[in-house]
Amino acid sequence: MTAGDQGIPVETALHQARLRKRRGQLVPPQLQAQQRNWERIFGTVVRVDGPLAKDIAAITGLGSSAVSGVLQRMEDADLITRKPGTGGAKRVGRSAPVRVNSGRHYIAGIEIRRDGLTGLIVDLRGQPVGESQEFAFPVDGEPLDVDTLVDGVRDLVDDLTAKLRAVRDDASAPLLGLGVELGGHIDGRSGEVVYSVNLQWGDKWALPRVPLRRLLRAATRLHTVVDNDANALGTAQRWFGAARNDESFLMVLVSHDGVGSSEFRDGEPHRGATGKAGELGHIIVAPGDEKCRCGKRGCVEAVATAAAILKSLGVAVPSDPQELAARLAEARARAADGDRQAKKAFADAGTLLGRGLATMLTCVDPAKVFVTGPAVTASDSDPGRLVLFNDDYHAAVTRAVDEYTAFTAPEPGFIRLIRDDERWDGPRGAATMVIRDLIAGAVEVASHA
Repeated sequence: MTAGDQGIPVETALHQARLRKRRGQLVPPQLQAQQRNWERIFGTVVRVDGPLAKDIAAITGLGSSAVSGVLQRMEDADLITRKPGTGGAKRVGRSAPVRVNSGRHYIAGIEIRRDGLTGLIVDLRGQPVGESQEFAFPVDGEPLDVDTLVDGVRDLVDDLTAKLRAVRDDASAPLLGLGVELGGHIDGRSGEVVYSVNLQWGDKWALPRVPLRRLLRAATRLHTVVDNDANALGTAQRWFGAARNDESFLMVLVSHDGVGSSEFRDGEPHRGATGKAGELGHIIVAPGDEKCRCGKRGCVEAVATAAAILKSLGVAVPSDPQELAARLAEARARAADGDRQAKKAFADAGTLLGRGLATMLTCVDPAKVFVTGPAVTASDSDPGRLVLFNDDYHAAVTRAVDEYTAFTAPEPGFIRLIRDDERWDGPRGAATMVIRDLIAGAVEVASHA
């Protein structure tokens, strides 16, 4: 018998078990069953419009007694309401429609950028309550100071909470939690930031594995979730948006200077071993070409965003996001007027995004692709149609996806664009990560005496 035939050492298996326990993955079977029942029932209430208890039992496959017990616990915690319907006979108790009690509990969501924070309070339906709030950081070319970020998040949460209580009489209870999202390599299980180009955190900046969730939880005393921005947006779309009926999909976030993505399997983000699965923006599609912020050359993010379009036109790329958007608008106007150089710049960049996306589609084979972010805009030729950057760019993406995806091209309508004009999709996505934990039974909610 060879050494390999003897199996792994006991010490290795025990170490793996300790890691799973630390990550919350090692749970007693009875508690696992309770969490699964809670998740299936609450998830049904969130996604289905006013189901009856018997409907929930039929949808989840659970027994009526199990459904009744979980619903009672949820009602005691003010997470759901069971009220008579608006028409027909007034049904009460077990025969009343079950709905999320969106006016009782609230969650804070925060988007982290290098230049500042955007924060928002949402209810249990993922809907914004009040206006979003901003918090600015000085941009000096240096890595963002960790303590400065933590203090900024705490102050923004305090400000959001004060404004919530000023406008809602029912907001006396503390927030259920805090969700935070940012671009980069985030270990969603531990809440550690492994690498973030925007914040300049990572080994090359001597800031490896920043324990952001632990730091924010200590500062705010709230249940805290820290995750990648594309994972957060995908979760929001899965529970409350365009992907609420989809189990398998790819979420793509395209900004003026970055490309992020996340793959969802069985309705959950697939993170990979360390949290960097599905990084569309860092697939190399033009080896040796433009240098990416990550240090490699030819990444999708380096050759297929607004910065790449401007560089190909000989236009200096501003560091200020508003100035960048203004220069992009000028380039887009040139293309709309028929400028051949501008049209080619957009088309070339779109082709490279399409190649990267085709690689992703071949590898993970999702049922749908949802694309959002500042790059999603109205077509110049048809204002009622959404495109990426402009008509030339979008057409090039579609052609490249059709050409480079293995075996067969995607069906029409496979890629769906989602426009966000109000800039609250980021913090809303972050807050939804907390709602997801609540649905999974990972957030403690006190029952009323």
